[in-house]
Parts: sequence; structure tokens; C-alpha cells
Amino acid sequence: MVTREGLGASRLPSFVREERTEVRCFFLRCYRNPIITEQAQADLDEAWDYISEKAPAAADGLIDRFVAAARVHALFPESGRSREELNPGLRSFVVKPYVAFYRPVEGTIEVLRVLHGKRDIRRIIKGDQ
Repeated sequence: MVTREGLGASRLPSFVREERTEVRCFFLRCYRNPIITEQAQADLDEAWDYISEKAPAAADGLIDRFVAAARVHALFPESGRSREELNPGLRSFVVKPYVAFYRPVEGTIEVLRVLHGKRDIRRIIKGDQ
């Protein structure tokens, strides 16, 4: 198995895994840190492991795009697609070919799952309830 250098066992930077909600701004680019659940972390690790077998740089790119998108949605929680048909209050955003499912919580978002778009998302999300 290939591991992403500099990030240890987890593919996400530690600031993403910490439960902080302050707003940080650098050069007029503001973001909030999202909360990533253990299940979402496991989903991301699985995706990274699978992709990195053939393309480690692409696997790193997926994680980078996920972190960027999660930060934007943490700042604007209502900007994601409403997924009320799956679970009340659930929202999603796409990081192709994956779909991240989250709920807005106290000034940020909590990412619950990150699933490949071709999986049976309805069955998986309903099974998590």
C-alpha cells in the first residue's frame, strides 16, 4: 500500500479532523474547518488506497480537492445540494467521481460519508440511519 507522505496514517491534515469552527482568512481567502466523522475518514482512506495503487498523484489530488470543497461548504453550509429524500437535513457536494454527504452544524459542516457516485447511495445512506 502506498501512503501519502507527510500526513501519516490519515490522508487528511490534522486541522480537518479537529473540531474547530473559527474562521481563518489568508490573503482574503476565508475558510472554516469542517468536521470529518470516522466513517467519512474511512471512506476517504479507502478511496485513496484504491486510486493510489495506479496513480498516487491522482489520489493525493482527490484528497486536496475534497479538503478545498469541504472548506467552502463549511463556510457556506447551505450551498450544497439538499438530500432530504435520503435523510432530513442532509446535504451533499461532488468531488468527482465521489459524493460527500454532510449536515450543517454550529457554524461549520460535519461530513458523514464520502461515496463513489456509482454506488447504491440510497441503500448505503438509509442503512447508516
